[in-house]
Amino acid sequence: MQKNEEFNRWFAMIKPYLLTYRLDSINTIELINSSVNAIKSCSIKIVTSLSYTVNGSESKLLMPNEFINSDKNSFFIGADTILNLEQLKDTPAFCEAFSEILCVLFEVNENKDDFRAIFKDKEYLKDTKYLIETKMLTDEYEKACQLLGLSKDEMLFGKQLQRENR
Repeated sequence: MQKNEEFNRWFAMIKPYLLTYRLDSINTIELINSSVNAIKSCSIKIVTSLSYTVNGSESKLLMPNEFINSDKNSFFIGADTILNLEQLKDTPAFCEAFSEILCVLFEVNENKDDFRAIFKDKEYLKDTKYLIETKMLTDEYEKACQLLGLSKDEMLFGKQLQRENR
C-alpha cells in the first residue's frame, strides 16, 4: 500500500527528532538504550480496516484515527482510505493518535505535543529544526543521530537543509 510506504519514509526521517526530545528528559544508560531500541524497532502500519479482540472479547473494528498495539513496538493505526500523508498530517485526530503511539512506545506523556508537532511539520522540518536550536537541544539531536546509526554525512545534510530553508 502506497500510503504505508509514504508514511514509513516520513516516520524514518523524523525518528532522530522524536528521539531528541526523549533524550532531553532522561539521563540513565538503561532508559537511553531502551528508548533507542524502542524507536529503532517501532513499526506503525496504517490500516483502513482491521478487526481485533482483547482477551477473547467480542471482535471490534479499528476506527479511523484509533490505534492498537500488537506487541510492545508494533502498532496499527486506522485511517481513511483516501488520505495521503499530507492529508493525514492535517487531520488533528490522526496526529493525536500518532503522538499517543510515541507516548506508549517511550512510556511517557510529557512530550506528546512535541511528537505531534514533529509529525505535522512540513517536508524539510523547518519548524522542528528551529525549535531544536532554540530549545538548545542540538547536542541531544546529534546524540540521537549517533545512537540511531546515522552517518556524519546524513547529519551534515540535515544541517545544510536547515540553513538553506531559513
